[in-house]
Amino acid sequence: MDWNSLAQFSAATLLILITPGPIMAIIACNTLRHGAMAGFSTAIGVEFGEVCLLGAMFAGL
Repeated sequence: MDWNSLAQFSAATLLILITPGPIMAIIACNTLRHGAMAGFSTAIGVEFGEVCLLGAMFAGL
């Protein structure tokens, strides 16, 4: 792989990584509409859901 391809790949990867996804959008929406505690509660709920999904995955479900 030459340096030009590596630079293009790195730039594309960085762009994808810094783009906010749908989870960030719902947290921002709830924060702006209902305040900081609602945004914090949404973030905690999202993380709890991800932990539950990871637990189900590790359990083989």
